[in-house]
Amino acid sequence: MLKGKVALVTGGSRGIGAAIARQLASMGANVAVIYAGNQQAAEEVCSQCRELGVESRAYRCNVADFGETKDTVAAVKADFGTVHILVNNAGITRDGLIPMMKEEAFDAVLDTNLKGAFNMIRHCAGLFLRNREGCIINISSVSGLMGNAGQCNYAASKAGLIGLTKSVAKELAPKGIRCNAIAPGFIRTDMTGTQEKNPLLAMIPLGTMGEAEDVAQAAAYLATAKYVTGVGVVSPVGSNMETAWNNLVSGYNGIGPITYFDTTNYKAKLGAQVQGFDPMQYMDRSETLRSDKFAQYAMGAAVQAVEESGVIGTLPPERVAVYFGSGIGGLNTVSTEISKLESRGPHRVSPLCVPMMIANMAAGMIAIRYNCQGAALPAVTACASGSNAIGEALRVIRHGYADAVITGGAEASIVPVGIAG
Repeated sequence: MLKGKVALVTGGSRGIGAAIARQLASMGANVAVIYAGNQQAAEEVCSQCRELGVESRAYRCNVADFGETKDTVAAVKADFGTVHILVNNAGITRDGLIPMMKEEAFDAVLDTNLKGAFNMIRHCAGLFLRNREGCIINISSVSGLMGNAGQCNYAASKAGLIGLTKSVAKELAPKGIRCNAIAPGFIRTDMTGTQEKNPLLAMIPLGTMGEAEDVAQAAAYLATAKYVTGVGVVSPVGSNMETAWNNLVSGYNGIGPITYFDTTNYKAKLGAQVQGFDPMQYMDRSETLRSDKFAQYAMGAAVQAVEESGVIGTLPPERVAVYFGSGIGGLNTVSTEISKLESRGPHRVSPLCVPMMIANMAAGMIAIRYNCQGAALPAVTACASGSNAIGEALRVIRHGYADAVITGGAEASIVPVGIAG
């Protein structure tokens, strides 16, 4: 899947970095392992990669040093010809409470974790631009999203890395260069040590730490998923990416008593409702009135993803498609209009009933909004609709039918008939 590609992995001699290096090698990529001090460990990782049938070499580099990273990238280019994938994983901790933290402890963490990522991106960018492609994967942390007492330097560096990721993604996406971040929680590595007694483990639904290989699999996905440049979320756990992620990692599931309607006569009284969503943040009044709630959710998520990606306007409209899934479409509209038909007669049913209820409406509205002139199709496969839509989006890009696809899924089924049935 990555045969012939060259991956540069910083902090690659141990933990998450070593796992990512091995994972990318297993997929056919040649790997440059960047390490700070432990040459023996780095060479061992390279040996493991070579056993998988690829080329791998170790390079010592202090990523916090601008000149040293420049020389290292030049050395990798001389040995491998170019770089296609950059994984910024190098990181350190210097934990301490703010009243006692020394300036050098704060600076050291920011220099390695944040400036180090900038340095590598800066010196790899020219190679990516010449190749007209590139993949940057920045390893952040949930500490950058939630904060953590005693880690103001580490949390600040990881939060900054997320901001860097978003800016680089927008700047380089028009050149075919993708930039994404992974924000792991508690992962069992040399740096984290044993955390079995840490009370924060209670916030993890599975109640256990993750493994470095779990993060490596996520990195492998981003290294091959060429269509992922922006993400949007409207869900019961949050109506934007940051809120949803923070709630997920804190263990919030979004399930509670149904408040959309009176459930007195219903057996089911719990549901995962979207709370506080205002469709007019993303649509004008006339669009809102002419659309079902599922299409409003879809539009909200699509707007977020498109704005983050920066890709619309950089490609011919006919090369941009929309594949958006919905298993049941406008069930709220169906329920409302049937009620009108039964209680007030056929003349009171909205003439927009059918356009509002069909599952393709979400894809159609998104395509109209962004002038996407490629295919605008739904996936209608029950609970798998959103996943199928994403899979089809990947397929059309791989087969050359589109260069970019807005994709995902949306449902709004917490209505009387949906809960009763």
